[in-house]
Amino acid sequence: MRDKYIDHLKGILIILVVLGHSYLKKVGIFWIIYRFHMPLFFMISGYLFNNTRTIKEFTKRKFKTLIIPYIIYFIISLIVTNLFLTKIDFLTTINAFFLNGKYLIYVNNWAIWFLPFLFYISLLFYPISKIKDDKKLLLLTIILFIISVPTYKIFNKIYPNEFFPLTLQAVPPALAYMISGLLYKRNKDKIKITYNKKIVISIIFFILGIYFSLCTILSEIIRLSTYRYIATSLLLIPLILMLTKDNHNKIIEYLGRNTLVILGLHRLLIQVLMNYKFYDYLNSYNISYESTCVLISFLVIVIICLFNELNLYLKKRVYK
Repeated sequence: MRDKYIDHLKGILIILVVLGHSYLKKVGIFWIIYRFHMPLFFMISGYLFNNTRTIKEFTKRKFKTLIIPYIIYFIISLIVTNLFLTKIDFLTTINAFFLNGKYLIYVNNWAIWFLPFLFYISLLFYPISKIKDDKKLLLLTIILFIISVPTYKIFNKIYPNEFFPLTLQAVPPALAYMISGLLYKRNKDKIKITYNKKIVISIIFFILGIYFSLCTILSEIIRLSTYRYIATSLLLIPLILMLTKDNHNKIIEYLGRNTLVILGLHRLLIQVLMNYKFYDYLNSYNISYESTCVLISFLVIVIICLFNELNLYLKKRVYK
């Protein structure tokens, strides 16, 4: 049975992902969004992690649910890029597919880096999830957060311009956030906070989180290259969890159930709209840049959801 709270949370996060990829980075709120939306996705992955299968069965399932979609979305991106955007050569295609990460910029769909990354990070997390002692997991989490920044700096020296293969620089913090999600799952029933305390804690987290966001050098925010990034994400994540705990919306829950297809297609569609001057068209009606980004994000989500429903409908007709 699906957890509606998790679907609701994922729905909010995928909306923020689309907004973040709609070139909203010229607007201040973009930097706040980037502080918690991906860390929280990793926390959710840790929270939902199921290690009851054998490692062989687990690997097969993850390959089917992550790598196969990655291959499909990569092929779609490659075709659309060559037909409507720009021609790319064979070597560039190979690099983009196997190295992914920022290399996916060449097929105009760098958002799908998350799929192969989550595949191998899940394999690394599998033995960690078997650890029963929560104190050991907490210690490991702290160590991983501590080494996150030097790890980034080492990779940045080896691979300039952030062309990190397989997004390897993000392994320590991603594992740390996944362990955090697992620890929350194991101990959530022990955490009892009254509504008034939730409000006070949320306000404190919000103020501190915004403070760290504003203090961090903008060029370092999305690279996990400073401890302030980590501090901010750890402060803003509990705030988001508290604010979404008792709120449910069927539309947002629907988006949460369909994050994969939205993740796989939104960035490519945004690039196509931008290439065909759709941003300029909206701006010609004196619509503000911020409003344009929001409208584009809304349009992209609607198009993808309609496509998804049409696909499901056709599948049902075929299998009848």
